[in-house]
Amino acid sequence: MDLPAIYEYYAVIPHRTHSAVFLLHTENGWSLPCWQTTKRHFWQTCDHINQTIQDLLALRVITLRCLFLDQDTESGHFIRVHELENRDAYWLTPANGSWIGFSEFKTLPLTHPMQREVLEAWFTEQIEGIPLSRRAWARAGWFDETADWMVEQLRGQDMMVNDTVKQIRTWERSCLLRVETTLGQVYCKAVPAMFAHELPLTQHLDVYCSSHAPSILAVNRQRNLLLLRDFGGPKIGERGNFAWWEEAVYTFAILQREMVTHADSLVAIGCPARTLDDLTEDIRTLLADTEALFIEGKGLNSSEIAALRAQLPRFLNLCQELKTYQLPYTLEHGDFSPTNVAWVEQKPLFFDWSDSSIAHPFFSLCLFPEEMETTFPDTPDWQMRQRSAYLRPWMSYEPLERLTRAFEIAQHLAPLHHASRYHGFILPHMEAKWEMALMIPAYLRCLL
Repeated sequence: MDLPAIYEYYAVIPHRTHSAVFLLHTENGWSLPCWQTTKRHFWQTCDHINQTIQDLLALRVITLRCLFLDQDTESGHFIRVHELENRDAYWLTPANGSWIGFSEFKTLPLTHPMQREVLEAWFTEQIEGIPLSRRAWARAGWFDETADWMVEQLRGQDMMVNDTVKQIRTWERSCLLRVETTLGQVYCKAVPAMFAHELPLTQHLDVYCSSHAPSILAVNRQRNLLLLRDFGGPKIGERGNFAWWEEAVYTFAILQREMVTHADSLVAIGCPARTLDDLTEDIRTLLADTEALFIEGKGLNSSEIAALRAQLPRFLNLCQELKTYQLPYTLEHGDFSPTNVAWVEQKPLFFDWSDSSIAHPFFSLCLFPEEMETTFPDTPDWQMRQRSAYLRPWMSYEPLERLTRAFEIAQHLAPLHHASRYHGFILPHMEAKWEMALMIPAYLRCLL
């Protein structure tokens, strides 16, 4: 029987007023506060980290960012190091712990060599200054300001807050907070400037497609904050109900069709426009960038890169062929998967529009086929049923035979559409590119 994986966490806890970090003295040397668990959490989730530090050290913290993520070659443990914000001015440190400055740290024996590299980088940043590209929520003080804004907005709408605001997830793409109120759970999503269009777009959908869009309580455009009611239903990926998945792709196609006449308005509020001509140029640029494909040996290998480049003329021809179909540009989700569809009051609700653009609509179904095949292995006609459900609303534009061919072409080009969006738009605006850089080879492997 396989033993469960072990996840080993380390916490970088800074002093509140000067450049020092909290270390514990053990019989094997000095160490960042650490713990192990067999429970698997996505590395972006942080409520369990904050609670563990509260339990272990009686210290209130929030998680600022992940500093290190890897698997130890000797132990096989998954190692995660997170930088925290110390939120307790009167914390009494345990007897076996000390605040350690840079000069003292350099001479201390550490229990794990990884800690020295991480802390050297952390201390260097304290000396040289935090990069301007650092996300607002990865800076001390942001959480308290945002929690105060949430409470103020809720009380202004006669909603009583029943608990403290909790941090649920954080990474460069977003930060998610949650609070319990008299009317249920409320979430606050913060996004970076590159995804600022998600705010007005979600508002737009709340007005024109309210049955299938999140209910918005407040928006702060200056700080890129979106305050949302809890959906009140499960994600369809959490339920093996084929009818829900089938209804989701059908309803999503209807939403896209209805947004055709809104396309110019959506571009005007900030949604990126990505035509097939744009994609043609993006494919050339993407496949020529060896560094983005190889990623220090963690991405595609040389033979895979060569195979993709050999297909370049075919990809470009498919772009030209797809342009011959009478299918309009409209809202493309960018990350349309079962994890971003909730089932609420017997209807699908679509959320998380950060990666959206105005583009060819059929690119949205890039991820669904593989998810459906994995979830419904005993449903032999799943592929035909999914395609049929999605294409029905488009039959006013083209006959079914031509729609089927256009859908087939789009499924070949969709991974390139999504990979090139990461390459040209998302990754250039990220400080810790390692968080998402492997999305490019992940999408491109769908073509091999």
